[in-house]
Amino acid sequence: MRTHPCVRLRIRTGDAQRRGTAVRELIDRLAPDRPELERKLASANILYHLVATTWHYYRFHFNFSLEDCVRSARRAIAYELEGLGIQIPGRAEATRKR
Repeated sequence: MRTHPCVRLRIRTGDAQRRGTAVRELIDRLAPDRPELERKLASANILYHLVATTWHYYRFHFNFSLEDCVRSARRAIAYELEGLGIQIPGRAEATRKR
């Protein structure tokens, strides 16, 4: 049995909203002293790097391997978090090893 396109859209939209809310709540909790706009933009950028469209773009437009996609998304998310002053455990050591 196939799922109707409207149902699929509702499922995806609901999942995206929940994911977006979770990311925003996490950012708000970890960087409450940062300006609202900074937290909003960082949340949007992080969410962007968690969606399939971004990964598809990396894979098929840049010919990234799966490992390179993961590395690229992790790096972008880490930059956003560090820009808010959020320390990422183990990040300094991982950056020095490369």
